[in-house]
Amino acid sequence: MAAIQIPDELDIEIQHAADSLGRTKDEFVREALSVHLEEQFAGQSEFPEALIERMRQSLSQLDRGEAVSSEHVDKMFSDWRSQRTAR
Repeated sequence: MAAIQIPDELDIEIQHAADSLGRTKDEFVREALSVHLEEQFAGQSEFPEALIERMRQSLSQLDRGEAVSSEHVDKMFSDWRSQRTAR
């Protein structure tokens, strides 16, 4: 799960937009990012359709609450680095 900082003014706009669409703010932001990525990178070699599909699947997993915390990922990398330096 990623955390981002959003200026208060933009956060208020996002909340209003989400409310008007009957969505939570998290749902609205995930959908907006997904649509933006599709529009921005569809057809470009940097983001092939397979990658966009994986992004969609990842967003669906987040919607279902299937996420790993950033703290868990940080610990995994820290453990991995410790193992590599111990060799």
